[in-house]
Order: sequence, then C-alpha cells, then structure tokens
Amino acid sequence: MNSIRKKSLINHSLLSQHGFQLLNNDTYGMNLADQSINVLKNEFNHLVLDKSPGSRYRAYLKLLWNRKTNNVEIAKDQRYYQSYQANNADRGIVREFKQVNKDIFANAAFQQLLEKNKEYISHSKDISRTNDLILGIHFIRYHVEEGKAAYSSPIWLHVDDEPLVFVHLINLSENAIGGDNLIAAHKGEIQGVIRLKNFMDTLVLNRKVRHAVTPLGSVNGIATRDVILFTVEPIETNQLGNL
Repeated sequence: MNSIRKKSLINHSLLSQHGFQLLNNDTYGMNLADQSINVLKNEFNHLVLDKSPGSRYRAYLKLLWNRKTNNVEIAKDQRYYQSYQANNADRGIVREFKQVNKDIFANAAFQQLLEKNKEYISHSKDISRTNDLILGIHFIRYHVEEGKAAYSSPIWLHVDDEPLVFVHLINLSENAIGGDNLIAAHKGEIQGVIRLKNFMDTLVLNRKVRHAVTPLGSVNGIATRDVILFTVEPIETNQLGNL
C-alpha cells in the first residue's frame, strides 16, 4: 500500500481516502538537541499503572480548544469516556487517570506538537466545523519484562469514538518486540502493519479503518514503548455530558 510510506508533508486526501496517514518525525520539525524534548520524555517516568490489564503506565490531560479564538485551556472535567463499541474490554466506563503535569503545557516541544496538530485539524475533513473541540492528551508507557507482555485496551481491532487520533511515538527501547500498529478494513481484513521506530514518528487515524497495536514483548530485560495519543472530538459529541 503506497499510503503506508512515511510522508514529511501532511496530505489530507490520503487520510480521507485510506483512513490513515503515516508521518515521519521531520513533519514536526523538532530539534533533537532541544532540552525541552528531554523534559517531555522524562514525563513518562512519572506515570502510574493503569487499572486496566496490560502493564501500561499512563496519565491524561484534557484540553479545550476554541478554533474561533484559538484559545486552548485545561478542562475542568478531566474524566475520560470510551463507549462499549470502542472499548468492550473496559465496558464503556468513565475512567479517571493521573493528570499529566500541567507544566508540560508550557513545554516548547509539546507546544510544537500541539501547534502542528492544530494546523492538521484545521484542514481535516474528519472534524466538523464546530468551534469547540476536546483535545485528549494520553501519555502511555508499555512496560514489559522478558517473557511477559504489555498490551492495549482493547487488545484487538477497533474504531475509536473520536473522529481523529494521532499516535506519536516518543521512545521505543531497542530490546522491544511487537508494538506494531495494524490497519484493517471494517470487515476485519488486515491491510497493513506499521512500525513506529523514531521519536515523533506519527500515525494519524480516522474512523474509516479499524486498528490495533500488537502486544509488546522483550528479548531481554525490561522493554518500553512510550507514546502520546492525541485524540480530537467536537465538544458536543463528548458522551460525558450524557452520563
């Protein structure tokens, strides 16, 4: 599939046609010598174990973005909800995570990520023209000992509630096996396997495809996979308001 090849330029027609797009780390234009990147990476050392199975550590920060004013603020309600259809493993419950350190909001590397994603969203056909959007920032570390497995929830192919999702790889240890993204048609046929390897390699997904990430293992010692999931949805579709 030609669409699996990494692109440094954003191409919205690819996303609309195929349901996903793979962007390489050059897209975000970060200077790897910038100290703010180390601060961003260090945030993963302060996550807490997820209550769901899978040996994942995580934290969350919900932001509200008004596109008309371009104002971004931290939401008062930091709860997170996935429907049963999107995550039958957690049975459609409201989940509460440790909050990401608010100082990350002022971090230069994170601001660069945020601004590039806002630019992407502004030109995306997958997001309605509503002014108010919820931006969900999920810091997740998969942590696994040799001979064991760390895995996502849900563990297999699914479609997210949010119409647009960015998967940003922050770090993948050299001793890791697995942790590959699967892309499939809605009927279940797997169309591609994608491995994010470098800092800020990014997979963008809409609801046209089902997707999953394979369990993470280790060839020796402890292996880790650090990702930032950046979810986007109109505020009026957020189901917390109906709970």
